[in-house]
Amino acid sequence: MEQRGIQQNNISQSGNFQPRAPFQPKQFQPRFPPNSFPPQNPPPAISSPSIPNEPKKKNWLLILGIIIVVAFIIIIILAVIFLRNHSQTITDEELSAGKTLEVTSQLVIKADSDTYLLKVDKTNPASISLTLTGIQSENKKTISVGEESTISYSDYNINIKLEKISNNKPTLTIRKIEKQTNNNIN
Repeated sequence: MEQRGIQQNNISQSGNFQPRAPFQPKQFQPRFPPNSFPPQNPPPAISSPSIPNEPKKKNWLLILGIIIVVAFIIIIILAVIFLRNHSQTITDEELSAGKTLEVTSQLVIKADSDTYLLKVDKTNPASISLTLTGIQSENKKTISVGEESTISYSDYNINIKLEKISNNKPTLTIRKIEKQTNNNIN
């Protein structure tokens, strides 16, 4: 079967197929010694029913515990920042001269070497209830607008006057009055 003088591949003139020499790939050379890889008996899968789920449960409890502790620490840090930003302070010099200010929530008063915390407990349209806490004492007072209250300590008195209440925030005038000592020697 010749067409135009060209003999077709693998076909003889008689029309019978004659195969070429068989294809022989290069011999494969293993990189590992025989019987070393892959392992003959691989370890059981992790999801095997023979392994209990206890470690997974303990891991989740540990992670949950860590998350709760971190959240608690963040809440404490935010509370400290919030209280620092919302606490006002009056120094001893300002207290001696007398200071008028609008109290938002609490006020730190420094008199001599003592520190007090003045907290507005309740605000009404015409009066407030407050607590002045020191190291050894706690004084609760209710003051009406225009009224003045005196809290006595050993060396001085602290006078607190309620000037006005605006938007549920009291404006107070606070001053320290030194007690006069009797130095007369007979």
